[in-house]
Amino acid sequence: MKKHIVLLSVAGSLLVVGSAMAATYTVQKGDWVSTIASKHGMTTKQLAALNPKITDINRIYPGQVLNVGDGTGTVTKTTTAKATKTKTTTATKTARRDVVAPTQPMAASTAATGEGHCATCDNVINGNPLYRPAEGRFYSVTSAETDTSFKPYALTEQFGFGITDRLSVFLKTTGSTSDSFKSGTFGWNNFGLGASFRWLNDANWKGDIYGTLTANRGLEKTWWHQDDNLYLWTAGTKFGYATCSWTVNGLFEYDYLNTGAFNWNDQGLHLYKVGLEGQYAFNEDWNVAATVLYIMPNNSDFNYFSGKLGLNYNIDTTKFVGVYVFQTLDNDNKFADDTGLGVQFGIDF
Repeated sequence: MKKHIVLLSVAGSLLVVGSAMAATYTVQKGDWVSTIASKHGMTTKQLAALNPKITDINRIYPGQVLNVGDGTGTVTKTTTAKATKTKTTTATKTARRDVVAPTQPMAASTAATGEGHCATCDNVINGNPLYRPAEGRFYSVTSAETDTSFKPYALTEQFGFGITDRLSVFLKTTGSTSDSFKSGTFGWNNFGLGASFRWLNDANWKGDIYGTLTANRGLEKTWWHQDDNLYLWTAGTKFGYATCSWTVNGLFEYDYLNTGAFNWNDQGLHLYKVGLEGQYAFNEDWNVAATVLYIMPNNSDFNYFSGKLGLNYNIDTTKFVGVYVFQTLDNDNKFADDTGLGVQFGIDF
């Protein structure tokens, strides 16, 4: 009888030890890398050491299973306990955290090392200019803008899908109250389709190429008269560098505006844009983003600057809200009339 009790006690002890040593965690929507690590008593670097098959620990997805060791941050090896034809299985932790980001700020050591909300997590939607959806995920960014008179306004929606981690497609449409319509009347101005491809996806260096065809309704109120519409062809590229606290990238864009979708005999308008985009993350909740563009219509003397500065609040890794201001500086270095402000909401799902 004593032998049976001893065997059962040993088997139970081995089962507990084996389970603790082989603990895992299933990633949920809204999880932060830093909070997963701290919840299990380790740093992000220690979590990465426990998961060598993951080349970039900052790129994790819902449903992914992470090895979290024995909860002390030490790297352990999984052992299999056997006792008289008894099979033991590894206990899997499926504890789910709330999808809302933690309200408490990161610890000083975490913020200093840039762990947590990392700018290199370019699949996290947060106003990052190098954001792109992960494979199989959709995203939506809705913006509302007005000028300082608060009379005219515009609504813009961009909706996209990640075909792969590098290739995504999107559609974009804008509606506004403009001079093309009666005062105070709202109408849809344009509708565009586009695609973006990440040609460089290093740990820190990122590069994109993108293109869009946008149909703009002209002075007429109907879409079906092709010759009355304007068509904007856009091709551009981005190249930048991302760290765990900031992102900066340069861009070059060429726009060609003509009448009729394939009316190449039309001289049209040629627009060249060069500029810089950037983001700085204060912590997991707050970041600022800025854009400065130099715009050159037809290489004429009417070149001008355009700037945008925004503040974003990250509800969690799948949602953010933001406010921003924008301003144009004309070729005489004077502020133009299109000073304005806007709000936006983004979601990745």
